[in-house]
Amino acid sequence: MKKRMIRIKLLGALVVFASFLIINLLPNDVFALGDSFVGMLLGTNDTHNHSNMTAWTSTNSLPNQAGQYYLTNDVTISSTWYVPSGTTTLCLNGHGIKRTGSGSVIRISSSNTLNLHDCDSVTEHRFTVASPYVNGAGIAAVNDALTSDYQTFAGGYITGGNSNGGGIYVYAGTFNMYGGTLIGNQTGGDGGAVYAERGGTVNIYGGTISYNKAKNGGGIYAPNISKFANINIYGGRIEKNAAIGGHGGAIYGGTGVPVNLSGDVVITGNWAAGEGAGGITASWSGSSAHFNVKGNLYIYNNLNEKGQSNFRGAITENILKVVGDLSENTKIGIVNAAGVYDYYNSSFSHTNIDVNTLFPSDDPDYGFVKSGNNAVRSLMYTVNFDSGVIANYPGRIQKPRARDGPGAGFFHPSPGLLRARRPPVFVIRRGAIPPRFRPFPPGRGGKRSCACPGSPGRAPQSGRRGRPRSTSR
Repeated sequence: MKKRMIRIKLLGALVVFASFLIINLLPNDVFALGDSFVGMLLGTNDTHNHSNMTAWTSTNSLPNQAGQYYLTNDVTISSTWYVPSGTTTLCLNGHGIKRTGSGSVIRISSSNTLNLHDCDSVTEHRFTVASPYVNGAGIAAVNDALTSDYQTFAGGYITGGNSNGGGIYVYAGTFNMYGGTLIGNQTGGDGGAVYAERGGTVNIYGGTISYNKAKNGGGIYAPNISKFANINIYGGRIEKNAAIGGHGGAIYGGTGVPVNLSGDVVITGNWAAGEGAGGITASWSGSSAHFNVKGNLYIYNNLNEKGQSNFRGAITENILKVVGDLSENTKIGIVNAAGVYDYYNSSFSHTNIDVNTLFPSDDPDYGFVKSGNNAVRSLMYTVNFDSGVIANYPGRIQKPRARDGPGAGFFHPSPGLLRARRPPVFVIRRGAIPPRFRPFPPGRGGKRSCACPGSPGRAPQSGRRGRPRSTSR
């Protein structure tokens, strides 16, 4: 009895200790986007001390001098806030900044810098999405007065922008995002949440960019204008954004624009019209943007009107470059013929992981094959009866002969030999021969043939001497 009581006490102590660890070690940025998802924000732990910051108490304006501030109320502004000259740090502190009328919520010009934080992971806000797309993406309307049929998220936010760079417009300045949510910003142009140009820098360390909408670049848009912008994403989530023009539901990078993805990054649930990339578009014509990847990246389950559509670049360009180790959990879907540079670099620890595991093709007829240090996307796999070659099949192909008769399909007169009764071009997906076309095990009696798709009736059976049986009595 005493031993049992000791065990119960030890178990209770372990539960208390585990609860202490969970409460004190989880990052502060916690979100609940959508009814079915509540989770821990991937990215940096956005903690800081308000003791050396100034409380901002206004409900209709934002600071006009550089400094360090935290909000004590929600703020509604009727014109764009221009970040003051120098470096300004702003903690949302669980509150919202809402823009009314037309224009960006925030503009960062010249060499000015905005550091955006949010140390509140508890305060709940409510929103709806009018006419969402098939995966739930669309433009959100934040309204804490809602009493039914709403979704929720936690923490501070920026919303209501209605122009290029609806949430944040970066013109040669620097935007560092550590926390908070950019939600419910839109434009008929480009860059629903963020627009960066002319040498501007966007560093995303944490936080969420969600439910924004634009023609292109529903989340982030970086065009090829004058001096390139620099986009660096080290953490956080980009999800449920929409590109109604079809290019880059989450991110659009213009020709030559460098975009770096590293750390813990999730880009999912975004949408694009037509056949564009619901996830990332690296330019659309001519040379592509250059996306450099490493770390633990999940860029998957982004959709267009046809289905999976995660990463698209100019067809003639290899624009996705692996610049460091990728975790075994990395998953980056590829739409078209964009190759992957330096995947097999011997200095990377992931070189033994199948490239098709880390970079699955959005089109099941295609996959990746090794070419030097690179991975090249190609049609997988074609049987060519003129050349007698079948990829990944350890045998040879024999052309149909007159004595094989008019029957359709394949049959296997001996192990390692694949013969066709009609010479189609036959695609074997994922390197596997479908069961109905595989050779029978050696030693079995008469060999059979199978009907090809579209062939009328059943292919004739072969007798003991390998000849078709007569159908007459």
